[in-house]
Amino acid sequence: MDGCTKNTRRRSIYCDIGVVRYYYDNTSQKCESYAVLTCSDSDICNYKTFEDCMKNCHH
Repeated sequence: MDGCTKNTRRRSIYCDIGVVRYYYDNTSQKCESYAVLTCSDSDICNYKTFEDCMKNCHH
């Protein structure tokens, strides 16, 4: 898995960076923070920086 997951309900891509979930907004082409998680809440906690999110979530 690449750390980006299609969220069909919201029709968006999300990244988990540490304990913060970011949704990738296709309109603004930015990752927007959404929620604070614990790693046990998230299947992926491997993005450490905002730049990683932008690089990996831009489709």
